[in-house]
Amino acid sequence: MNTAISWQSRPVFVTSTFRDFQAERDHLHRFVFTELEERLKARYHYLEPIDLRWGVDTAAAGEEETRQRLVLKVCLAEIERSRPFLIALIGDRYGWVPPLERIRAAAEEAGHRGALEGTSVTALEIEYGVLDNPAQCARSRFYLREPLPYAEMAAASAALYSEGYSTEPGAATAAMRLAALKARIRTEQRGRWRTYRAEWDGARRCVTGLDAWGRQVLEDLWSDLAAETAAWAVAAPITWQAQEARLLEQLIALKCRDFVGREGLLGTLVRHATDPAVGCGDGLEPTPEGAWGICVTGPAGAGKTALFSRLHRLLSAQEVVLLAHAAGASQRAGRLEDLMRRWIGELAAALGLPDPAPDLTEREALQDTFARLLGQTAAGRRVVCLLDALDQLEATPAAQQLTWLPRLWPSNARLIATAIPCVASAALLAHPGVGEQALPRLDDGEAGALADRLCRRYHKTLPEPVRAALLAKTRVDGSSAAGLPLWLALAVEELLLLDADDFARARTLPGATAGERMRALLCAEAASFPPEIDALYGRLLKRAEQVHGRAWTRAFVELTALGRAGWRESDLKVLLPQVSGQAWDDLAFAALRRTLRAHLVQRGEQAQWDFAHGQLRAAVLARNLDDPARRRALHTRLADHLEGVSAEDPLRHTERMYHLIHADDRARVAAYSAGLTRPSPELTGAMRTLGEHLLAGEGATANGHLHWALGLLDLPGQAPARSGALCNRYLFDLRDALQQEARVELRLGLFEGVRDVLRRLAAAAPEQVAWRRDLAVSHNLVGDLRRARGDLHEAERAYRAELQISELLVAADPGNAEFRRDLALNHERLGDVRRARGDLDGAERAYRASLAIRERLVAVDPSDAQWQRDRAVGHERVGDVRQARGDLDGAERAYWAELAIGEHLAAADPRNAQWQRDRAVGHDRLGDLQQARGDLDGAERAYRASLAILERLVAIDPGQAHRQRDLAVSHNKVGDILRARGDLDGAEQAYRASLAIADRLVAADPGNAEWQRDLAVSHDRVGDVRQARGDPNGAERAHRASLAIRERLAAADPRNTEWQRDHAVSHNRLGDVRQAIGDLPGALASFHAALAQVQALAGVDPSNYQWRIDLWEGYWRIADVLERTREPAASMYWAKAQRVLADLGGVMPALPEADRRILERLGKTLGTE
Repeated sequence: MNTAISWQSRPVFVTSTFRDFQAERDHLHRFVFTELEERLKARYHYLEPIDLRWGVDTAAAGEEETRQRLVLKVCLAEIERSRPFLIALIGDRYGWVPPLERIRAAAEEAGHRGALEGTSVTALEIEYGVLDNPAQCARSRFYLREPLPYAEMAAASAALYSEGYSTEPGAATAAMRLAALKARIRTEQRGRWRTYRAEWDGARRCVTGLDAWGRQVLEDLWSDLAAETAAWAVAAPITWQAQEARLLEQLIALKCRDFVGREGLLGTLVRHATDPAVGCGDGLEPTPEGAWGICVTGPAGAGKTALFSRLHRLLSAQEVVLLAHAAGASQRAGRLEDLMRRWIGELAAALGLPDPAPDLTEREALQDTFARLLGQTAAGRRVVCLLDALDQLEATPAAQQLTWLPRLWPSNARLIATAIPCVASAALLAHPGVGEQALPRLDDGEAGALADRLCRRYHKTLPEPVRAALLAKTRVDGSSAAGLPLWLALAVEELLLLDADDFARARTLPGATAGERMRALLCAEAASFPPEIDALYGRLLKRAEQVHGRAWTRAFVELTALGRAGWRESDLKVLLPQVSGQAWDDLAFAALRRTLRAHLVQRGEQAQWDFAHGQLRAAVLARNLDDPARRRALHTRLADHLEGVSAEDPLRHTERMYHLIHADDRARVAAYSAGLTRPSPELTGAMRTLGEHLLAGEGATANGHLHWALGLLDLPGQAPARSGALCNRYLFDLRDALQQEARVELRLGLFEGVRDVLRRLAAAAPEQVAWRRDLAVSHNLVGDLRRARGDLHEAERAYRAELQISELLVAADPGNAEFRRDLALNHERLGDVRRARGDLDGAERAYRASLAIRERLVAVDPSDAQWQRDRAVGHERVGDVRQARGDLDGAERAYWAELAIGEHLAAADPRNAQWQRDRAVGHDRLGDLQQARGDLDGAERAYRASLAILERLVAIDPGQAHRQRDLAVSHNKVGDILRARGDLDGAEQAYRASLAIADRLVAADPGNAEWQRDLAVSHDRVGDVRQARGDPNGAERAHRASLAIRERLAAADPRNTEWQRDHAVSHNRLGDVRQAIGDLPGALASFHAALAQVQALAGVDPSNYQWRIDLWEGYWRIADVLERTREPAASMYWAKAQRVLADLGGVMPALPEADRRILERLGKTLGTE
């Protein structure tokens, strides 16, 4: 539904004679109107200044009489449009007096009936707009300039500014009429007129000294406008989410204001967002096309944010739940975590639930919650996610690779994102169901319409020759410069910023009339514009330097360009004087800021001034800061500044490290990092910034940023104590910063580098226990990462090195329980990697060594629950390895020991859900063991004991989804036992209990792939038992339900080989049922579908044993059906099965007894009866 705030416009008409008030008009535009714009924006209003210095385009009007009448008509029409606000500037000139018949025709057409003979255009505007309309009197302001020092001025200048010094015919009469007009204003407009004093600059021949007058005009106008807009005043947001929503709304309103064109693309996007989903009962059925996302791509400046904003307006009027986010809208907007928190809160509100986001601290929990709430909302209503500027999200793998998106996107939800072609857009387009839509450049018609709208904002008309000059600009690649909305907006803004100097130049250009000379000026300016955006930004910066001073302007834009998200005014008060060499001036800063207002935004809770578009930052860096040494010097100054602010300052927490890094001040980075205390917000922020620096180098073949960071550990002349402290920061604080974001290769390179430095430090100072312990930690981290990469040999080497250090630490301090617990964990990790390598003897030795240490720790303090739990884990590991070795009795003793500890802990604290769950897991292990021994009664007792515990846990807290899943698995285990015992009724009852739980979990979180997979398994189990009971139709229904789920999973992620294999297994199960009921064609179709999938898997990795078995099974299943139907092709498939089996070494894989005929048939084929 449409919840957008309706923005209003407030026009302000400026009337005066022209040539003698150029300075005042320039001052209004540069200083007064810019401040009013900011104030009105907070009240959802636009300011529309109307200044007709461009004149009125009369090129098509023909004769002089017609042109003059058109000028008068337009002036009066603009006054009518601008009501209720008008500013009149009156000096000592009366102005142009048109012929009576022409002014009368225009006045009568506008409804004005006053005396007109001898009336100037300026006087007519004042009389028509205010004096003859009493309702307007309270909404108009008059500023009467005191006489300039005419006697001291050059004669030509004095004549230009005063009728009393003019030599033109009728000057005396004009002076009398002017005096009468002033007298009438003073009489009729009491409290609405003021006089002001200005200065005269004889060298430049212009009016100056307008600052005090400008401040007075500002406050006068604001007092009127504030009263008119009071109803739109909105209280400041009380939460960061509300602040972000307000900033987004302001961005959307500003971008929509002048939007034109792209109608075809918008129609496509709206249809994509709103077309009804087909069969979305569980929120996961695919649309007919299977498309759920569109990524709109285009170069910088192509108008992607404007398109996003216009699309937001269109979709706000639809019956959808609309989630919108623009990564460039604020400082926080680029943070992925804040994006997810906002959308979680909005989804919860749509569901009528409390916002769960404040209680979520881990990235994974945020991702899971977002996926769950998105699925729940989409189950009942269409959800549309609009995401602008993917490329401006933080430079982390989760943000750039979009791993935070649900793995299963609900069918009743749509995603539309915009981005420049980048890593993030490529990652999104790699998702099945996401298509790319290139954002076309504006065609000439759209570009012309946009230019016209930008001019109409200021009540100006763009002459046709000027429009043609803009549209004729071509870029280096041959494309139209005006096809990029950003370039066109900059070009039009340059025309709108023409000032007194430009208008003076216009008088020197060829042309019979003032209007023709103005058109010539505009055409010349348009023709001079460079066709590239950065060069056009250069013109804008040059103009700002001319108005506000080179040093002041350059200092501001350079500081802003080097800041990641701009600077607060309090920062700039310190920095600008340092960099510019000029004292701080509030007014000078405000004036510069307002000149650049269209290109600046305030970001975040700290209200930092930053560039609105990354193109301007790039332009400043290229134009002003192309010298690397100067860049580094400015970064150093910024780091110095942040060092001097309060230690509690949030900007210092992240940005001081950023600027030290970019100053390449390695010694200070090392000293700063090593000297921070733990825990502290500054340490967390600094390490996060350093981590972002490392992540930014991940795309390169060799990560130079990582090399730089490791170099800090061993700087020449650096004290060993500082190197050791820095190693500790990397191992713990930097590791935390990188944990969820960095790839394995980056973390491995970091920890191996730290390990090498610690080896040298520990060798040089063996007495430093802290360094040796950190060295052990580095070996541990290297081992974990090597193991994650599948490099078990190197992982074992790392764990051995860690173990050696831990043994030395324990030998040196036998009473240190923490060292002994570390040693137990070392043995356990070593056992895990040995077991993974198949070294069961070595694994058991390691596990028993770990268990022995834990037994001794518990003997010292039996009340320590954590040590007791560690001891239980030790027994579990021993049991696992004994079972793997076939020693079921030894495994049983270990599992009973584990269970006894669990029972003891649970009895000591019955309310501890973790202890209770440990008990249930212990019973499950015993049940698995008893089942492996063939003791079905013992297995059933164990499984039912586990089931009873889990039922109690679920009853205590039904909302815990993972406990519900544990209970479903427990029901399945009981069902398996009952089925093995022939109790098919009991088995089906257990399976259906599990199915009911899985159904509830999926309904609550349709996007959770784990729940979906569980549901498919439950359907398969029900199908198996229905088939065993002689109900093939019921079996087929169940297996079809399972197949439908697995088809969706496989389609959602074609790269997930586990899901692809599940899909093949489901086809085989359905084929088995069809074969059992005699539907051999149906069975053959299912087996062929399964074979196609396993062939694809085997092609990906021919060495995968399980996939080769699946391939073998696929061939003989098809061969069996073909043989039953006496098809000649059966022999070909038997031969294929034989070849696969031969590749496997001729070892016949195990098959159920029901398939003995297949064994016999294959045996004959192989000649091994």
